Amino acid sequence: MSLCEPIHPDELVGEVHAWEINPSLISSTELHGCCFDWLSAEERMAWERFSSAKLRHDYLAARALCRSSLSRYAPVKPHQWRFGRGAQGKPFISEPADFNQLSFNLTHTLDLAVLVVGVIVDVGVDAEEISEAVDVSEIERHFLSAEDRVELAHLTGNARTARFFETWVGKEAYLKGCGTGLSRSPSSFTIPQCNLDGLCDYDGWQISMHKPSAKHVAAVAVRCVSGRMLIRWRAAQLPLQRSVVNPTTPVEERRMPHNIE
Repeated sequence: MSLCEPIHPDELVGEVHAWEINPSLISSTELHGCCFDWLSAEERMAWERFSSAKLRHDYLAARALCRSSLSRYAPVKPHQWRFGRGAQGKPFISEPADFNQLSFNLTHTLDLAVLVVGVIVDVGVDAEEISEAVDVSEIERHFLSAEDRVELAHLTGNARTARFFETWVGKEAYLKGCGTGLSRSPSSFTIPQCNLDGLCDYDGWQISMHKPSAKHVAAVAVRCVSGRMLIRWRAAQLPLQRSVVNPTTPVEERRMPHNIE
């Protein structure tokens, strides 16, 4: 598939597409030169608030992923999209109104950005970078339900850490899909463990787990309307002339703050 090959929205019937990129493999000069002008005034203000060049780069890459990927499904240029927010902050397409049946959700963490796109269906996505040491015992008291903590108590080592992150991203993807974000406590509910295919059902939603890389875990949540949806993961490329940089180029090792979108 070429960088700008269009995708007919009919391809989203029964499917949800998840587009992923690694911002660290994108040239900052090329990204800024091509994509910064796509941003709205609100997005530019958000970009300016980040405290380092690395964080600004990752934010811009995520927004560019969002705008360029949506433009695959409609004859709309990336800079022409306008977004609104629901009562709890969930984004939606406000203009062009002809394409507001497209639904989307965006997340980014260290070395990964993911956009999920559907049509006439509620969607949410979350991802975490899992290579850093995490004190699961400290976090689980505030984030997990009593049932979650009982399950984790029977696991040790890497299995315990992996299950913790699966629970984390599953809950956040669901909350983002619902449009509540963290205004609803993640400790107030329990999502079942996914089956061998990485799928589970909760509260009328389909939760799908995915490993974009050895150091990431991601979850997509889709409100079930008529049976299961196919979650189709795709490697995205931004429409840059020279987008890939040497992967050994040093980058600032700093975790991205969560983007509750």
